[in-house]
Order: sequence, then C-alpha cells, then structure tokens
Amino acid sequence: MELFGSFPDVIVYIDNILLFAKGSFHHHIERLAAVMKVLHRNNLHVHVDETFLASAKVDNLGYTLTMKGIKPQLNKILPIIRFSKPQLSNFVVSLASSIIIRSLSTVAPISLNL
Repeated sequence: MELFGSFPDVIVYIDNILLFAKGSFHHHIERLAAVMKVLHRNNLHVHVDETFLASAKVDNLGYTLTMKGIKPQLNKILPIIRFSKPQLSNFVVSLASSIIIRSLSTVAPISLNL
C-alpha cells in the first residue's frame, strides 16, 4: 500500500517527498502536518539537513520547480548546448554507403553483369 496514495499534492520518488500546495501558506502547513503524521505513524523519519520547507523553488531530478512551472536545470543542459556539431567526413559517408550496399545485396543480390 502506498503511504501517500490519497495525497494528490504529494509526489514520492525513492527517498524524496515533494509536497506542493497552490493554496495559502496556512494550507501548506496543514498538508505538511498531515504528511508528518503519516511518516510518524509508519515509524519513518526525515533528514533535517536535507529538508527544505515552504520553498518557492525546488531543484529535483535535474529540474527546477517553481510556481510558474518546471524547467531543466542549466547545469544539466549546458553539456548538450556546448556539444559541437558532428562533422561528416568522407570516410564516414563512404563507410555508410558501403554498409547500405552490403545490406541491400543480402536482401536482393546485385547483378554486376553489364
């Protein structure tokens, strides 16, 4: 049975619990108290040094979550942005051509009788 299955505003991934509330700060604290009760009833605990409460911005699994939306973390996409364009050399083109010709000849043999 999933502990937080009845909580539409809680996401659990491995050992991370995300509680998000679109309502007031008071509503958020009420939902936080409910989450803490579930943890306590099941003899679970949180690591205080790794806990962020009432944050307007959260980094999780390579994304930044805010009230405005979700976007990838810049440090995660910079290597992709900085990746140089592939350069096709004549060797690669000729290699690809020969592989394609060999593949086609196994499907339908090519007759070289001219």
